[in-house]
Amino acid sequence: MISAFLMVFYIYLLSKTGQTGGFIMKVYVNNTEITIFNGAKVEDVLRKYSMDEYKQVKSGNMNVYDKYENRVMLGGELREGAKLYIKAD
Repeated sequence: MISAFLMVFYIYLLSKTGQTGGFIMKVYVNNTEITIFNGAKVEDVLRKYSMDEYKQVKSGNMNVYDKYENRVMLGGELREGAKLYIKAD
């Protein structure tokens, strides 16, 4: 239990100094910076950004696009600095 606490505290300290060590990444949704765990999928980031918009995407009323205007799926993998945009079609 103590080691889990120390790991969380270590990650917190790294995030405050900007040295994430691969544990945390920053991505952007509609130009809003989202800090999330490394290895997060599109749906993880959308849930953190907005549950309402996540539900709209999940129901098919809206779609998610990358910076090249390619549609991305909710299960898609993300990398540091990814830029996503939510749009109604």
